Amino acid sequence: MVKVKADPKLSWLQSLSSLEIVSTSRQSDRTSTSRTLISLLHYGGVKAEYFMELLHNAIEGVANACYDFRHALKLASRYANMEDSMLEQMIHSGIPLEEPYLLSRLNFIAKQEMKGFREGKLPIDECYHLMGSTDPTGTLKPNEVCVILDSGQYSGDVLVFKYPGLHFGDIHILTARQISGLEKNFVGYSKNAILFPTSGKRSLADEMANSDFDGDEYWVSKNHMVSSFRFSFYVSSLGIFYFVSAMTRTASHKPHYYVWLAGSLTSQLWSCWLDQCFQEPAIAGYSVSESPALG
Repeated sequence: MVKVKADPKLSWLQSLSSLEIVSTSRQSDRTSTSRTLISLLHYGGVKAEYFMELLHNAIEGVANACYDFRHALKLASRYANMEDSMLEQMIHSGIPLEEPYLLSRLNFIAKQEMKGFREGKLPIDECYHLMGSTDPTGTLKPNEVCVILDSGQYSGDVLVFKYPGLHFGDIHILTARQISGLEKNFVGYSKNAILFPTSGKRSLADEMANSDFDGDEYWVSKNHMVSSFRFSFYVSSLGIFYFVSAMTRTASHKPHYYVWLAGSLTSQLWSCWLDQCFQEPAIAGYSVSESPALG
């Protein structure tokens, strides 16, 4: 990839050409939610009871950490790669949890965890932070991705989100599928990554919080809540814009529809905004003397 072309007029200057690796994909740490992510998922159909269950299980695990070896080891392992690796080693060595230093550190970590719960940081299973890149084979369709985990390529529906996404368009339901020959011909033994398609009118990464592929990590979930999340934005054959949040359809709880008639002022303003967002400014290449308005 060439970002800056060489200028032949400056060939006499000594330049340095090197490839520096800033970061690589790594095994995902414990993943958690956030207040914004909880709001988006709940609006998209995930029931509030699901998040209450996550909160209850998280509080129960932290509360039992000072009395149960299993919960204490699980809590200590979350901080083993940070500043408190000694704590995990002490528990593995069989030191009683009543030991003063060990107990004080467990209480401190428990307070930190409870503070995170109040901020909406709830631990959640089957979710990963994966580094994003593009499909080197060019076979993925616009709504497909390739998710490479430690166990290999994953197939099925996934939720993909990019922090600090604040808009409903920053979270997508995509289909993860396997690409034959990917490891052998392209990525080798690389793991913990998500490959996005190179086809389509707009990059999926750009749709999610204006992200790109220069090392950005994406929150990817294959949790069972995927089946209850349904969020779409489409245009019908009658030229009517529908903004739909398809929640659980019961007699008392119906999905919300916001209708914009084609040709209305709202529709025209929306189309104008889309054109301006995805169109390069024509005046970018003009100098002052070449400007038609000043000619």
